[in-house]
Amino acid sequence: MTAGRLVGDSRARSPHLRPRAASGGAPREGMSSLISAVLVIAVTFAVAALIAPWALKLATNVSNQTTTTTQSDIICRAARYDFDSSYATLGVNQSLSGSDHVIVKVVNTGTVNLHTFSLEIEVSNSSGLYVIQLPINTSSQKTSSLPLKPGQSALLKGNVSDLNGTLTAVKVLNGVCPSSFIRQSV
Repeated sequence: MTAGRLVGDSRARSPHLRPRAASGGAPREGMSSLISAVLVIAVTFAVAALIAPWALKLATNVSNQTTTTTQSDIICRAARYDFDSSYATLGVNQSLSGSDHVIVKVVNTGTVNLHTFSLEIEVSNSSGLYVIQLPINTSSQKTSSLPLKPGQSALLKGNVSDLNGTLTAVKVLNGVCPSSFIRQSV
């Protein structure tokens, strides 16, 4: 053995590895493992207390949106209607000169009440083809309190003003399930 310190001896370590207390006295002791475990648990509970309300609100919102979407999908699957082809020309009566109106007769072939209808008409003239949205006259509009019930039919009239051209198609939309519509070329 050589004179001096042994390799495994703690006295052989660099003085920088064990910092001295500010007063220059004995080395500082680290935090006890019990205190560090308590602090970790306390921080974990604090973070959980902050995140839990947000996570609960998020889960509730997602659940409500899923429920609403599912209910809407079920209603849309049951919302069916068609043109009554026994009326006028394929269910569409139109006059785009003079009184300028479009009347369609639709029949509810689904299992849910339908209401709040609107029309989109496609008109062709020398300038090209364009689409016009027409509200249904209040006298023929179906409402949530007076809907078009399954098996019933209704005449829906939309007025057009100052329109020149040829009607090429009519599209009927409803407010119960806007993604469910019918279209008829004329």
